[in-house]
Amino acid sequence: MKKILFLIALIFGAIWLGAITYTVKLGDTLEGIAQTYGVGLADLAEVNNIDPPYIIWVGMKLKIPETSQQPQLRAVDTGETGALLPRAMGQQRHQVFVWDQKPCVSGAIGRFDNKSTDGYYRYANIKWQPIYLSDQFSLGAWGEVGDDFCQAKKGDWSQSALSSKGGLALDYYHPADWFDCFSLKGYYGFRHAEARDGSWDNVQEDQTWAMNFWVRVHQDDLSCWFSRTSISTEYVGLIDTKAVGGIAGQHAPLPSCSPVKWEGSMEQSLYSWQSGGINCTVGYRHLDGEMDTGKDRGFGGINVQLGWAKVLYELEVGEKIQNKIEAQLSF
Repeated sequence: MKKILFLIALIFGAIWLGAITYTVKLGDTLEGIAQTYGVGLADLAEVNNIDPPYIIWVGMKLKIPETSQQPQLRAVDTGETGALLPRAMGQQRHQVFVWDQKPCVSGAIGRFDNKSTDGYYRYANIKWQPIYLSDQFSLGAWGEVGDDFCQAKKGDWSQSALSSKGGLALDYYHPADWFDCFSLKGYYGFRHAEARDGSWDNVQEDQTWAMNFWVRVHQDDLSCWFSRTSISTEYVGLIDTKAVGGIAGQHAPLPSCSPVKWEGSMEQSLYSWQSGGINCTVGYRHLDGEMDTGKDRGFGGINVQLGWAKVLYELEVGEKIQNKIEAQLSF
């Protein structure tokens, strides 16, 4: 009887003192911690300001919220005598629609130049995934808008373009050393481009579809050096493209420049810390063109992540050597 009263006193003491704090250990997952303490995954993530895909690291301190899932007291019939004993409630039911899930927003501005042209580009995108097929899979929408401008370094030629993209995004996250996270996007794209060379001008409109796949193939939270490796690939297919051109508003149909593209790349972390890191990228891309069957080029770059901000430099080698520098913000 004394042991039972002591146990009850401990439980009331824990409730009186407030929320429990847990320190993340090697092999822990946010889902596993939530199940251990009988709290909802979404509640645990919200209290600790952790967004999907619920990334945690060794040594991180988590606040365990007080919910109806934590130990409670009930009367238990023991035959001749009764006593108050702790009982853990059942596991929380899986929540499919989480409409208050915060979207992920990012934007960037960049500049490029090669031997004959230079220019700039801007874009902003948003991803919102309120549908949880399971604790590992989340589904939602992704969209992006952008514009770009390029001009000849010698001459009157210039081109400006507006683009928009939208579609579905599926994410998977399950903490592990290898292949622990991936993102799959399928979307429709539209682009309107206007080019001018003296008194001659050209207008082209493209409709495309695309598939983009990104996967993190390795992560080691205990190491700062070479701790993460990821690969990505994208294919852009053509739905329809139309181009007209002429002088002084007298336009006629012209052969269009195909926007079909595919590329693959690998990003390797060189050195990382809690809120950022230094990473390098190598890859290869193929672009279809108007006058030839394809333009193949390799590229490599380096980027520095500092919290919400990221700065990257890329060198592309093909028919022309092109430099690109870009600054990004993600929330």
